[in-house]
Amino acid sequence: MKEFLVKLKPISPFHLGEVGIGLEGSLSYVPSDLLFSSLANAYAQLYGKGEVESLLNSFLSSPPFLISSAFPFYKETLFFPRPLIPPKLEDREKLKDLKKRSFLPYGVFEKWIRGEGLPSPEVEGGGLPKKELLPSVVLDRSNMRSQIYHRSALFFPKEGGLFFLLRLYEEGLEKKIRGALQFLGDVGIGGERSLGYGRFKVYSFEETSLLPPPTDSSPTLTLSLVVPSLNEVDLSSSYYQLVLRSGWISSPFSFRQTRRKAVWMLGEGSVFPNPVRGQLIELTPQGFPHKVYRYALAFPLEVVLSA
Repeated sequence: MKEFLVKLKPISPFHLGEVGIGLEGSLSYVPSDLLFSSLANAYAQLYGKGEVESLLNSFLSSPPFLISSAFPFYKETLFFPRPLIPPKLEDREKLKDLKKRSFLPYGVFEKWIRGEGLPSPEVEGGGLPKKELLPSVVLDRSNMRSQIYHRSALFFPKEGGLFFLLRLYEEGLEKKIRGALQFLGDVGIGGERSLGYGRFKVYSFEETSLLPPPTDSSPTLTLSLVVPSLNEVDLSSSYYQLVLRSGWISSPFSFRQTRRKAVWMLGEGSVFPNPVRGQLIELTPQGFPHKVYRYALAFPLEVVLSA
């Protein structure tokens, strides 16, 4: 098994839509299900339908790799999702501030999941991407009158971008994943790709031991969206938040415009009292020319739960 830290350098704004908000809303990171489906789409276009079907089938039994969601970085600072377990911190005002933050620098995140006391100085949050609403014009088809609407755009600082972790179990896939990722950078990820949104360059693809995988029996935190299998985890003893995921199906083998079935998932930073695997969920619409899946596997890290 090898683990990689992959950094993506945006070369255009991103639009990462949220369920029910329309074009005005945008996430500030790339969820693991979107990253995986985009990567699988690029994989299919490069290597063909048979290759991608074989890859997806392997995930149903023994996943050849796992990916986290893609979070922001700025210069050398990596930002991770805030863990949903209480931290070791006596300063209540500081605790209130931390609970307002979606992302934390690696140093704070690591101490939090190890159950160590957090530093008292102010946690720096500079360098995170900024959201802006950009005006656009559309013509009404019935009367040809112009109408103004707004589209959210996510802009990254010059020395910032996105990173994700890749845990690779089948090392023979490394070259193909690198190729698919390079291709995806040219195509773009997220919404509004026809307008040039979501394009990036692969800034680095390096082995790492930053956050090793958990032991077989330890409590775990997930860096990806996850849907546990039936009876896999006791949610009453877990710390989690629910995230509704939907969107449109994008396939190189079909021009049919079809919405994905909405799925409730457990968000990044959720913590469970035992190891959680998750699953690849089949959500194929009736009559669609091939199977459609949503990536809902955990990217687990070991976490220390306070007594």
